[in-house]
Amino acid sequence: MTNKLPSWARELLARNPEATTPTPEDPMPAWLEAEFARVPLWARIRGTDDIRQHHPYLLIEDVRSQPDLMRHVLELRSELAALAHRLIEQGIRHLVFTGCGSAFNGAQFGSFLCRQWTGWTTESHESLEFTNHWAQGHEPTAVILQSATGASIETLDAARHAADLGVLTVSMTNTQGSVLEELCDEGICFPTGQRCGPDVSVLTTRLVLLYLLALEVGVSTGTLSAHEADALGHAIGQLPDAAAQFLQEEDLNVSQIANALKDQRALMMVGGGL
Repeated sequence: MTNKLPSWARELLARNPEATTPTPEDPMPAWLEAEFARVPLWARIRGTDDIRQHHPYLLIEDVRSQPDLMRHVLELRSELAALAHRLIEQGIRHLVFTGCGSAFNGAQFGSFLCRQWTGWTTESHESLEFTNHWAQGHEPTAVILQSATGASIETLDAARHAADLGVLTVSMTNTQGSVLEELCDEGICFPTGQRCGPDVSVLTTRLVLLYLLALEVGVSTGTLSAHEADALGHAIGQLPDAAAQFLQEEDLNVSQIANALKDQRALMMVGGGL
């Protein structure tokens, strides 16, 4: 069972060989609670020693790093073009996108985008739903699995399930050398150096990866005309500047809103769609 655990969990158990293993009845033994009090769970998952428990938190640095990270993602366009060509050469005509947490939101976005730009059929499923309920069709299919750490247990199970079905698998991660990369036939990775739990840059950088992959498949299949491809490529190239402009113009406004809400004990967030 432990071979299915992410590396940080295996290392933690190895350092405490005599400790009681967590169970559904006792998921947080005293020793484990003490370990997490010393080093937070998110720091272990991210593999970082940079732990900050005061303002300014790591998250604000991550938010402000997004424009530069997105610019670097654009440099991977040739790699994504090569991946698009390999998918086409292998006869792929159907894409399944999966992930859990925010990666599932990215899967929904990827499914919608590729349906519009590639001429292929697409679908998206949360990782557990994919593993337990996906019905394989007859079209040549690739499964694109997203995970920031490449260690989400549900998504690793989804990759194994797809492999058992003989379906081509493609990982899309933000951590090099991850288990998900090892499990998948193909992969694209953009390391963000995430250091905090709610790391927003992993989502925005993968959205740019999805834009570029959809664009390159659309170009290679001829679904997008040269004019459309040029216009879309130009628009994608403007995304980092748009993010930078937003941060520059709205930073003070957002800070003022945050200060007004700082003493609230709970917030209800309401929205629609993604």
